[in-house]
Amino acid sequence: MVASMMQTVILQMCVLPMYGEMKDRSPGRFANVVGCSFTILFVICASFAVLGYMIFGPAVKSNVLLSLPASFSGNLARLFAGASVMGVYPLILKSMIATFHPPGYGGERNVHVGTGAIVAGVLLTSLCLSDLGKLNIINGAMSTGVFVAVVPFLVGSHLLDRVRESFFLRIALISLLIFGLLGSALAIFLDDNYDEKLITACVWKTSS
Repeated sequence: MVASMMQTVILQMCVLPMYGEMKDRSPGRFANVVGCSFTILFVICASFAVLGYMIFGPAVKSNVLLSLPASFSGNLARLFAGASVMGVYPLILKSMIATFHPPGYGGERNVHVGTGAIVAGVLLTSLCLSDLGKLNIINGAMSTGVFVAVVPFLVGSHLLDRVRESFFLRIALISLLIFGLLGSALAIFLDDNYDEKLITACVWKTSS
């Protein structure tokens, strides 16, 4: 479940392109935007989790869209979910192709080729993998290992002089790397949501 949550909140790779396009940007203003955005995201995710548990209970499928009824309202919810994916996908894609056209350089051909390759890869993956819940766990676990552990460790080790000069900061970075990779590995193998234990331990009553 932690891996699934990480799939939602790990957005570090999108930060630099977003900051680059921000009007009158400054670190302080961007920090305010991030804080406000994550507050709203917390409310949305918490509300979705609570309502989903109360309505569907532990019998909910890994892809909650499959638990929705085959009615007009259920199909409408699936349609809106698809629309939200179409809105989010360009933000993720833009961060992936940002290095193909650094400021002051051309590289439009590289952008088009890279975009086509990424979209084709996603298409082929979607044709082979049908369990969205398992896919989210794998994505979340990989994101935890890469964006929470490996990338901060490499950036801190090679780009920040004060890290190289401080023994305690080096230990902190190494600890971050170890625990991040450990959490990533555990998330792949411990992929159960322990719904049977949740039924007996949770005081909330569900519909199923």
